[in-house]
Amino acid sequence: MAVEAPFKLLLNADLTDPRWQALIDSYLESSFKDGGRGPAFFDCWGMGRDIQLKTGVPAQFVPSFGAVGAQDKRQMTTLYQDVSRSFDVVPPRPLAIACGFVGQLLWHIGTVVPNGSQLEILHTSASFGPHLSPIHIFERQFLRVEYRYAANRILHE
Repeated sequence: MAVEAPFKLLLNADLTDPRWQALIDSYLESSFKDGGRGPAFFDCWGMGRDIQLKTGVPAQFVPSFGAVGAQDKRQMTTLYQDVSRSFDVVPPRPLAIACGFVGQLLWHIGTVVPNGSQLEILHTSASFGPHLSPIHIFERQFLRVEYRYAANRILHE
């Protein structure tokens, strides 16, 4: 799976730009692995992180956290609280990180991407592997969903 610099241009791309489908397809071809950080294996944070990196977010704002397993929800939540300070809360928009909470715990993340005429969540899990979910389906799985987008100050560093 080769995802290269052209994906940085998606920040300002039209939702029908064919690079969106290339980005989506490149991740749908991967497999789920707890602690996976790519390029062939991802967990939910690994995939979300990789997309952010490939679209221009500097690595210091999306640390690897490779030692934290997908089942350690408390540690994921603690790390999320540190990382989220660099990201704005926004309505669903392309490249926003969708953060699903059960109670106060971060349970799962995905990335908002355009798929045809609608926005969907690109994510991966042990149960389903990499897949797309309509936003309303993703949101029904959690008590609360927060969408976070890299602030302009980060993207232009």
